[in-house]
Amino acid sequence: MIEKVNQTFFTGVLNAVLNFLTVWVTAKYLGEAGRGDIALFTLNLSFIQIFTAIVGSSAIIYLQSRYNLGSILLISSLWAVGISAVGSLVMEWLEILQAGRLWTTFLVTAFQSLSINCTLLLLGKNKTPLYNLCRVSQPLLVIVIIAVEWSFSIVNVTVSSFIDVLVFSSFVSFLVSFLLIITSFNVNGLQDIKEAFVSFFKIGVVNQLTNFVQLVNYRFSYYLLASYWGSKELGIFSLGVALVEGIWIFKNSLALLHHSEVSNEKNINYQTLLKNKKLMILSFIVTASLILVALAIPLKIYLLIFGQGFEAIKEVIFYISPGILSIAVSTIIAYFFSGIGLVKYNTYSSTHGLIVILVTGSFLIPQWGLKGAAISNACSYVASSISLFYYYSRYLRVASKP
Repeated sequence: MIEKVNQTFFTGVLNAVLNFLTVWVTAKYLGEAGRGDIALFTLNLSFIQIFTAIVGSSAIIYLQSRYNLGSILLISSLWAVGISAVGSLVMEWLEILQAGRLWTTFLVTAFQSLSINCTLLLLGKNKTPLYNLCRVSQPLLVIVIIAVEWSFSIVNVTVSSFIDVLVFSSFVSFLVSFLLIITSFNVNGLQDIKEAFVSFFKIGVVNQLTNFVQLVNYRFSYYLLASYWGSKELGIFSLGVALVEGIWIFKNSLALLHHSEVSNEKNINYQTLLKNKKLMILSFIVTASLILVALAIPLKIYLLIFGQGFEAIKEVIFYISPGILSIAVSTIIAYFFSGIGLVKYNTYSSTHGLIVILVTGSFLIPQWGLKGAAISNACSYVASSISLFYYYSRYLRVASKP
């Protein structure tokens, strides 16, 4: 477990560094408005991927030991492509997508969804090194291609050229992960396709309902900021959020590996519950330390790195940090519940957070802008975490009974 955590954490750190470089390059060269446009584009991708993940994503880890690998790969792949197409068309029809983004939205969503499915199959089969390799393939490609193209003026420095790189890198990431799957495992034969699809759907609908509600919790403020204050304000806020959410790499590594182990356990025992407690404490300590570091960095350093126009970035970090810390701890519980099939508790807690963000966001963001968005997000995160702690304490009381 320790070796896997170290490997996955190192990969998470590398991922965070690469993502940070991408954020830095886009903020430096495209400014606040460019960052805002990219934030909206990626948010639209995330909403479609909520639905592509109904038959795929984390359910793959749970089902890979129960059904034929070929069946899982076929079902999840067909679903990912089909839903990417339908989702892109629906968002275009609802006029949510930015002008001219239909085709690129479909391609990036489809390739990323396919890549995620293949990558999680590797994790479910305990191929942690291969899983970690796939995790860094896309962000590495993005930053390398952008650095070359923009530094040597091969293409114009625009949001469109950045999105073109996302399309290419997503395709390569999918291709690498798919080749690793077919060369590492026997995927011949298709069995119980209908039964596997039904199982996927039952688990996926509950999982993704939770994720959908959670995504609204995390990103509802983006749409409000863009609507009331414009792309520049959204660009500043999204940059601050990207920096503090980068702190979550440690808890994500811990939670995902723990989820994989819990999913393969037949019975939950005292040692599993003790591990939950240790991982929550560890996640709290590391996350709190990183938040303090982020707040201690002088504003002039942030402006030196990202350029003028981002003067409010420390204000965003300060007001949202209590929520970041609470989620860092409660995510361990959320992944534990997902691993033992009690996803409903995650859904309940996310719904509580959704109610909070809808109320606070609708009131605070039009009045206070960036500050209101950060406070609203923090309130939502804390509310979701408190709710999850409550359900976990109830679970512990039942589990402790003879």
